[in-house]
Amino acid sequence: MLTLSILADQRPLFTPERFRRGGVASSSPARHPRSGTRSSASATRSSSPSRTQKRPRSPQSSDSEDPPSQTDSPQSKTKQKKKAKRTKPKQKDYEGDSYNVIVRASLGFKVRIGTEGAITDDADTLRLIATQCFEEADKYYNAHLKFSGPFATVIMHRGSQLRGSAKTAAKSHIIACYGIKDGDEPGDSEFNEALIRRLKEKEAYVWAKSPTELDVGKGLYQHRIIGHIITAIFFSGRKKERLALLFPTPFNPIPIPAMALACTAVECALDEWKTGRHVPVEFKVGDYKNVYDRHIAKINSLKQNRPARMAEMQERLYEKGRARAGIPVDVQKVAQELGEDEYAADD
Repeated sequence: MLTLSILADQRPLFTPERFRRGGVASSSPARHPRSGTRSSASATRSSSPSRTQKRPRSPQSSDSEDPPSQTDSPQSKTKQKKKAKRTKPKQKDYEGDSYNVIVRASLGFKVRIGTEGAITDDADTLRLIATQCFEEADKYYNAHLKFSGPFATVIMHRGSQLRGSAKTAAKSHIIACYGIKDGDEPGDSEFNEALIRRLKEKEAYVWAKSPTELDVGKGLYQHRIIGHIITAIFFSGRKKERLALLFPTPFNPIPIPAMALACTAVECALDEWKTGRHVPVEFKVGDYKNVYDRHIAKINSLKQNRPARMAEMQERLYEKGRARAGIPVDVQKVAQELGEDEYAADD
């Protein structure tokens, strides 16, 4: 069974088998081809894009016409980077079974990393997850495709997309949730700078009522913004791409890694205001992995010391999202051990 070194969640990880069983076929991003009809083999059995990618032509007719003296020039390097970007495989480049498989695998990848460990720089682990998601999707559509580099590139790109979604959700709520002043009135910048400094001290931003010098905090990891972000990234969006609707079991109850992702996104969003005025900050793995790991450890500590309270928090977060996504109330709940018969609720 796949394990991520950054996790300390006490329940079993989201295994490929649970992932396969957890999907709701009727809500899949592309209809399961039960009728037996197929696109042509040449269009669906290839692991590379089946559409011809049209690339913008440069002013010169070919690269060989560039003056030799400009081979290593900054302009030449910029052209090379743009060309590499244009040739990078994308989901829209595929058709037929290839497209169906890569869509489901990409959504599954976001679910896997979101519930197992969204912020990791372990390339081998990420590729293994991408491979397993591809195999699940390929089996789901009975497509018999071969996993390859282009497929891996498209699927693994969903990791940065998930972080981006979390950051966007956090940015849309921090002003209202924490009282940041986004105007140009005198004193606004100084107020914001002091506010962010106080919120980041001992991660005060995760408390329902932040601790102060005169009073202890209340509601650790119960700030309403956590639920807002989790609902936005896992339970919202177009129905065919609503992650918790397509694969509900891993989110019932909300797993610790999903909570940690939301909290880390909040810190990144707050960092954009640490100078008092808004300055964009990228949500990079290298910059925020330690923050994420710290939240993982603290939430697990809370679970060990206050198991009943933690269970209630996870259930409440799930119910908030479930109501938003329109998920049936009888979705299988993640247990310590699941047998084959217990998966039937999601078949």
